Amino acid sequence: MIPASRPFLVLGFGQFGHCVSSMLEGKDRTGVLSCVTSVRYATQMSEGPKNDMVVLVCDARDSALVEQAITRAKDFRKNGNYVLAILRVSRSENARFPHIDYCTQEFDAYIEVSRHRSANYCAGLVLDVTGMLSARQLASVDFNDIRSVWNNSAPLICSIGYGAGPNRAEIAVRKALRSISETDDWSSKIVGMYVIVSAGRSLTLSETRAATNIPRSLDVGEDVYCYLGAYSDDSHGTRVRVTILGGCTPPSL
Repeated sequence: MIPASRPFLVLGFGQFGHCVSSMLEGKDRTGVLSCVTSVRYATQMSEGPKNDMVVLVCDARDSALVEQAITRAKDFRKNGNYVLAILRVSRSENARFPHIDYCTQEFDAYIEVSRHRSANYCAGLVLDVTGMLSARQLASVDFNDIRSVWNNSAPLICSIGYGAGPNRAEIAVRKALRSISETDDWSSKIVGMYVIVSAGRSLTLSETRAATNIPRSLDVGEDVYCYLGAYSDDSHGTRVRVTILGGCTPPSL
């Protein structure tokens, strides 16, 4: 667990990255995040935090932005930081951008977010990942747990679902699964997943159990680990948010 006095660093590159960082500054009510949109300031910050998580956000279509993100990632990893990148890509194009495959080796893990996803969606991903590692966590999670599932061999599959009412956790996880099922044959590719549950103080143990049991009951291998990450976020009101982040096998050449 990371003390609340040492906020996680979020760096936004380009217009999209700046937009995500700006949204996070408005959403973060507990001082968990330190958002940076200036590349010059990011250079200075790369010499500061050690053994923390750093999140980089950029539009992967711009090779210049990707190069900037790679440079910062190298600096942060030298200090022992875990670097997670959120890359916005265009799913409509058949060919992948060559620099994406190159840059992913410089990150500890990366999430490819399709072009139609909003900055608000990406901001939610950042809040969930950092929330479950911060002082707000309700289930004990550390970087060793994350490294066992999230690596740079393949992009993380991600989806988010919200639920309200008596069966809110079940509704949220089923919505997330419905979204993730749009990825062809994802269950055969997945090697491990995190089910991240966030809600207010009314969150119960039975709700977190339901959130993990449903994905685990799907047609995945017996050796696939399903981890629970849970944290408190009163901004959801009476709703529950469930985010699924799955590590996958490398794509076949």
